[in-house]
Amino acid sequence: MKYKKLDIKGILDYLSENQPITLAFHWDADGVYSAALLSSVFKVSDVVSPDEFGDYVYYTPEEEDENQDIIYVNLGLDLGTPLDKNFHNVLIDHHPHPTENELWYNLIWDRKPTTGIVYDLLKDKIPEESKWKVVGGLLGDGQVASTPDEVWDNYHFLVERRTSIYKSRYNKMSEYNYPVFKLLSSPVNAMCRMGSAVEAYEIVLRAKTPYDILENKAMKSDQDLMNSDENEIWSNKGLRAMQINRDIAIVEIESKYKQAGRIAAKLRSMNSNITWIIVNPITKHVSIRGELAKYVSNKLSDNGIVSGGHPGYCAATLSEGDNTKKILEILRKNVTW
Repeated sequence: MKYKKLDIKGILDYLSENQPITLAFHWDADGVYSAALLSSVFKVSDVVSPDEFGDYVYYTPEEEDENQDIIYVNLGLDLGTPLDKNFHNVLIDHHPHPTENELWYNLIWDRKPTTGIVYDLLKDKIPEESKWKVVGGLLGDGQVASTPDEVWDNYHFLVERRTSIYKSRYNKMSEYNYPVFKLLSSPVNAMCRMGSAVEAYEIVLRAKTPYDILENKAMKSDQDLMNSDENEIWSNKGLRAMQINRDIAIVEIESKYKQAGRIAAKLRSMNSNITWIIVNPITKHVSIRGELAKYVSNKLSDNGIVSGGHPGYCAATLSEGDNTKKILEILRKNVTW
């Protein structure tokens, strides 16, 4: 049967007609919040958050059976170009994709984070009690300023201040406070980095107010664990960077959690003139942050390392035989200035 790409109406009709759908999403705040908004409109049977960017394969609970057929999810969110050319279903995404004539799947694409795309597509169908969640996904991808006006108008609790009061090192009372909306991505990202993205999705999906997320005991526990683990990374005699040149540096960390993106963000804030490549050989994840992130990602992808993302924010996944040394060799050979 010849495959035919669908327009937006055709895609939404496809999702409606194939309910309950199987949904895959990226393990970060944008992926989680977009999945929660989508699930408030369509019935969903199974939810997966693949470890590898671009993986849209779903295995039923009988996956240990060697005769089990591969099932492709109906819809993928925030997961980039499919690794498998046999995937012909639907993606909603903001990462780079092949040109329209080269697509072998159905794609709804925009430059804004995936959560924003889902909101725009379905805002007339999303329940009123769930629309505020668009802020969490936009914040997670650094575009909270693109939040629709009606969200600020209708959900005043988003700008309430949340204050922490504590005693400082010298027994002096201190406090810091943030608006609630600025706190919505961190607990979700913490749970995702712990490997519990589906649990984070379920918490966000059930949440009636932001406080159902901010006060969730499991999320708070994961945040504490991630903070403790990060402190271990920094305190282990510091971190050593291998600089390819003045503009690109590689740092290797060791953590059983997906900490590469978090460390990359901290280093980026310390020195924005460098594009940072953080490699975690334990989890096989690589995070790339900086002005040359997409350039570096393309070089890795051209030389056999699965990598992708969008300008400034990219990632890679190490396969068997890939390591920090291989990344270093690729960049030494291909970044010649």
